[in-house]
Amino acid sequence: MLRLRPNTKCLCCDVVLTRPPTKQRPFYYCGQDCWKMCNLSLNFFTPEMKRNRGQSISALSMIWWVLRNADEFLPTKEVYLRITENFGDKAFLKRHKSLNRVMTYFRPDVWEVIDDKIDGKNIKSYRAKQISFQDALQPRFYEAMKKRNL
Repeated sequence: MLRLRPNTKCLCCDVVLTRPPTKQRPFYYCGQDCWKMCNLSLNFFTPEMKRNRGQSISALSMIWWVLRNADEFLPTKEVYLRITENFGDKAFLKRHKSLNRVMTYFRPDVWEVIDDKIDGKNIKSYRAKQISFQDALQPRFYEAMKKRNL
C-alpha cells in the first residue's frame, strides 16, 4: 500500500512535487536540498549553531502548511489535530505547545492572531497568508538554514 501524501507542493519551497510516494516514503519535499534544510532544528536565540535541541524545521513547515491551507482562523488544538490527520503521528506532537512561541519563527506580517472565547476559555486562533514556507520564515532563520545546508 502506498503512503499517503496530503501536499501537492513541496513543504519548503512550493515547487510542484513530481516524485510519487512509495510504500516506504511519502516524499513531502521536492528534493535532497529541501529535505536537508527541513531536517534541522533551530535554536531561537542562536540559529546558526548546530544543535539537536531546538524547534524542528519540519514541524514548522507542517504547521505553516496547515495554517495556510485553512480558510479560517484555527485554534492550536485544531492545528495539531490536522497535522495528525494529514501527516500521521509525529514525535513533536507528543509535547503539546502553544503556538505563541512557534509563530515567532515567522515574519509578523504573514500571519494573524485573534482571541476567541470558547466554552468560557480564552483561546488564540491563527491564520496565515498564502506564501511559501521559505518566504514566511524570518530572514535570520532562513539564512541560518541555508548556511547549515551547505
